[in-house]
Amino acid sequence: MQNPFEIFAREYDETGVAVYDYHLKFLESNQSFDSFFGPCRNDSLSALMGRMASGDDFLSQMMMYVEMDQGEGSCNVAYNSDGDRKEFKVRLVARGQGDARKYICSFKDVTEYLFFQKVLMHRSDDLESLDRNSPVGVFKAAVTGSVLYLNKGLVSMLGYDNEHQLYNLHLSEVWATLSDRVKLLDLLNENKTVNGFETRWRRKNGKLFWVSLTATCQHDRAGKIAYFEVVAIDVDKKKKAEENLKRLQNKLHTLIDSKTAELKRANDLLLKEVAVRQRAESIYSVLHAIAEETIKTQSLQDLLKFIHNQLSKVVHTPDLYFAFYHKSTDTYTFPYSVDREDGVDAFIGSESMKGSLTDYVRTTGQPLLVDTETYERMVDDGRILPIGTPSDQWMGVPLRGAEGVWGVLVVQSYTMKNVFSSTDLVLFSGLAESISMGIDRYRTDQNRKRIESLYNTVVNSLNQGVLMCDQEDRILFANDAFSSIAGIPAEQLKGMELSSLISTRDAGRIKGVREMRSMGERSSYQLTLIRPDGEKIPVTVNGIPRFDDGDNFQGTIGLFGIIEEVENLLE
Repeated sequence: MQNPFEIFAREYDETGVAVYDYHLKFLESNQSFDSFFGPCRNDSLSALMGRMASGDDFLSQMMMYVEMDQGEGSCNVAYNSDGDRKEFKVRLVARGQGDARKYICSFKDVTEYLFFQKVLMHRSDDLESLDRNSPVGVFKAAVTGSVLYLNKGLVSMLGYDNEHQLYNLHLSEVWATLSDRVKLLDLLNENKTVNGFETRWRRKNGKLFWVSLTATCQHDRAGKIAYFEVVAIDVDKKKKAEENLKRLQNKLHTLIDSKTAELKRANDLLLKEVAVRQRAESIYSVLHAIAEETIKTQSLQDLLKFIHNQLSKVVHTPDLYFAFYHKSTDTYTFPYSVDREDGVDAFIGSESMKGSLTDYVRTTGQPLLVDTETYERMVDDGRILPIGTPSDQWMGVPLRGAEGVWGVLVVQSYTMKNVFSSTDLVLFSGLAESISMGIDRYRTDQNRKRIESLYNTVVNSLNQGVLMCDQEDRILFANDAFSSIAGIPAEQLKGMELSSLISTRDAGRIKGVREMRSMGERSSYQLTLIRPDGEKIPVTVNGIPRFDDGDNFQGTIGLFGIIEEVENLLE
């Protein structure tokens, strides 16, 4: 037969078990008992229980149950060891009779169990208090709308005085939109749980507010909803804040869109301004280049070709020609033409140009931009004649000077429509004024050079010496005859002072004569020129004063003749 202690100890291996004799003295124990009580494990049961709170009383009670009732004694005791408090569930049983009687005592550690029991009880009280006093509304209701349970938070949320008022109320009445309640029940029937369902409820005073509902439900045996439990949170402030935020966002988006549009307009204006400035710079560059070219070029053909190339930088110029009108002969000439359809020869002569667009611009003195429709309308009106090959677009501007229009500048396109715009016409007209001035300046300069060449040819053919001086009698020009008299090349005479070619006595006389000449007087006198080799040449001088258009004295023109040759000529 097995030892009863072994059976008990094996059965309660996590429980401390000790065996005592009929005098309650220690006999043996298991490992768990030894770990619980350490150095006190060999004490008698009376001594061990005496170390515990109210242990003596509990031991007396257990012995009474064991001896008198032949039952099992039990109690809960607390044991402190080195500041570590433990609580045990103690059970005491007896085996045997007389001196062989033994007592088996078990000690089960229930410290954690009792602790968690206290915590759960405390939390249960807290949860009940939280449910009753929470601002969150909680209720249980039947599908029919009858209230089965509700908390104070729901009462406060709906603005009622007490719970009884809501128990007597059909909860469907608090829904602002009854279809939302039906929708919630449908969702619960499908999913059993619904989170974040937002709807509007009605308070006791009739005001509507937003709530967010979290709901669960219980079904009956037929699978239908028996009742549902709901936690309601007042989100009215949040909802209004979201609506305000949405309005602010919309307002902000509107403001941003407005500012973006404003910035875009400003940017477009800036881009236009930049484009206008860049075009203005291009126009200035073109005009400056044309002005410089009028000084450098030696050929009208080269000048007009250069103008064409420069104009192509600011205006599309696929076909271009210059038409010069000669009033004295009533004819046109075309010193420069790039035209893929019509040759220049077809336009020379006054009769062939009568009624043409070119002649129309010259006679009206106004710039003109025409397309095919405008051209045909002008022909039908009799304002022009169908001369030359019609182009898709034709643009002509007058070239004018001090005496009126003397030519026309034309650009045209035979292959593209809408190449030129009214803006191009205005620009082309402005350029034409500068081009007219440039061509006029070139032609005037060429005329001046021809006149100077002719003048020099005539002057150099004279036997008399001709000398041109400034206000201080510095030599500006000397012809070949004066160079021969003075014995100095004409190129070297330029810039020399007249006084350096005559005696000191004559230089004094010249100064007085120059002062009289600045007042407009002509004079004739004699003086002696001294050549570089020292030879003295007596000459006669006829001096004529020079004035500009503002009657400002500019210098003298003098005619020099050797006295002997003059006398011989007179004889």
